[in-house]
Amino acid sequence: MTNLQEIRCSKVGPILIGMIFLLFSVNACKRFDPESIFVITTDSIEPLSAGNYELIGTIVNIGAEEITQHGFQWSVEGNSILEGPVTQLGNRDSNGSYSSVITVLAPSTKYYVRTYAETRAGTEFGRVVSFTSGSAFPKLPFDDIHLYHILSVQLSTASIDGSDNLNRKILVGTIILFRTNEGRYGKLRIQEIDYNLTLNWVTYNIDGTVHTSGENLIIHGTWSADLDEGLETNWTDSNDFWWEMVTSEERYLTPRNGAEFYLYY
Repeated sequence: MTNLQEIRCSKVGPILIGMIFLLFSVNACKRFDPESIFVITTDSIEPLSAGNYELIGTIVNIGAEEITQHGFQWSVEGNSILEGPVTQLGNRDSNGSYSSVITVLAPSTKYYVRTYAETRAGTEFGRVVSFTSGSAFPKLPFDDIHLYHILSVQLSTASIDGSDNLNRKILVGTIILFRTNEGRYGKLRIQEIDYNLTLNWVTYNIDGTVHTSGENLIIHGTWSADLDEGLETNWTDSNDFWWEMVTSEERYLTPRNGAEFYLYY
C-alpha cells in the first residue's frame, strides 16, 4: 500500500526473443485509489405506526464525485423499481447512514426498496430488499394521497363493479387511483353513483405537478371519461374508462385504451 493506493498485478506469459525461447514473468501493474470508489448499501426497513415504514441505508464510501441527490426508491411486486417513487434527501458530502419514512397505501402487499445516489458520473444503487406491509392500517384521506403514493400500488385493467348488489365495490366516498392512457397518474373520489357517476379528480404530471383537477364531473350512463382533461366523452381513443351499463342495476367502471385503476377504498 502506497499513499492509500493498492498495487494490483497480473502475469504476462512466455515471450519469444529471437530464436531462443525464454520463459519469464513480468509484472503488469495498475494503480487504483480505493477512496475514489463509491459504495452505497440498503440496510433495513423498520415498521413504525400502521402503514409507515422507515427505510435505512448507508453511504459506506462517498468516493471522488459529489453526490447531488440521494435517497430511496421503491415499488410494488410486478412493477419495475426503475419506475417507482423516490425520496429525495438532497446533496451529501460525507459517509454515514441516512433514512426516510414512507407511507404505503396497500395492505398485505410486497414492496421492493433500494438506496440510490446521483453524481455527475451517473446513478449508483444499493441492493434491492423487500418487505410486506401489514394486513390492515388506516386509509389516507383523499387530500393526503400524492403521486408517490399512487406509484406505489399495483394498478389493473380489470373492471370495477358499481352494480346495485352485494358485490358492488363503488359507493359514495370510494377512492380509486389510476394511470391514464396517456401515462399520467391520479386519484378520483365518488360523489354520487347511480345511472350517472359523479366524481372529484386530480390528475398529476409525472413530475408531481397537477395536470387537471376538479369537482362534480358527471359521467352519464353508457358514456366515458377522459381523466387527463377531466371530461365526459363519447367513444374515442382518449377515453380512460367507460361507465358501462349492462342493465339499469348492473354497471361497471371499465378501463379503456390501456388505462389502469386501483380500488383504494
